[in-house]
Amino acid sequence: MKFEFTNSENFKIYGDFFEGKKNAPIIFICHGFKGFKNWGWFPFVAEALGKEGFNVVSFNFSLNGVEEDFENFTNLENFKANTYSREILDLKEVVEFVNSGKLQPELQNLPYGFLGHSRGGGIVILASKILKPKSVVTWASIESVVRFSENDINNFKTKGFTEVLNGRTNQIMPLGKNHYEDALEIQKNGDVKETLRKLEIPVRLIHGENDLAVKLEKGKELAANLPKNKSDFKIIKNAGHTFESGHPFKGTSKELTQAIKLTTEFFKSMNS
Repeated sequence: MKFEFTNSENFKIYGDFFEGKKNAPIIFICHGFKGFKNWGWFPFVAEALGKEGFNVVSFNFSLNGVEEDFENFTNLENFKANTYSREILDLKEVVEFVNSGKLQPELQNLPYGFLGHSRGGGIVILASKILKPKSVVTWASIESVVRFSENDINNFKTKGFTEVLNGRTNQIMPLGKNHYEDALEIQKNGDVKETLRKLEIPVRLIHGENDLAVKLEKGKELAANLPKNKSDFKIIKNAGHTFESGHPFKGTSKELTQAIKLTTEFFKSMNS
């Protein structure tokens, strides 16, 4: 089931709902940088969690640059204006939209958890400081919001923006200076690692052994800050950043299947 609503800054949020068992917990899925809800395996993962009985909500962050065709980066001005704080607020507003019963009355006030990939992993950890998930799972999570090269920082300071290449589409995508300033502000007030350390909920971090986008050493750095309450760190052998399955989706892989299994088991154990 598709849904949409307008957020507090008058931007559209588009999402998909996958129905599970009645009164089952809701899993909110958050994509990463240059990601979107229809990328690769996101629909497959959402369906897999739904088949395990969970209610699942997967959505696009409002300024991710993907609009109503749901497949392409057609609004690069939105992409340029996006920030970590905007994504945290988007997640908060999606949770409130669903928990208020506006999506479906029977979803009102159900317990919920978060699943985030890459940058989305950092977002769900940071958002857990202000929201009340029962548990969190991350895949290939970033360990910090400050992930800029010296060249990027120089561009932000001199031109007011920098540019990143989308290796899949070959698009040159702009990032505004506000993105950099927002990241520094978050870092000052408690970055991903510091926030994770203070959480009082169970967290499972899942990371690919061969991840080139967020190296395993960064995953271990983040894992060193796991709270001591039923939290753990799982490394998937031979897995890269997207668990050996990409876009367009051509079927699951052994590594992706393992990530889904570890995720399902954790959410079930936390909600049993």
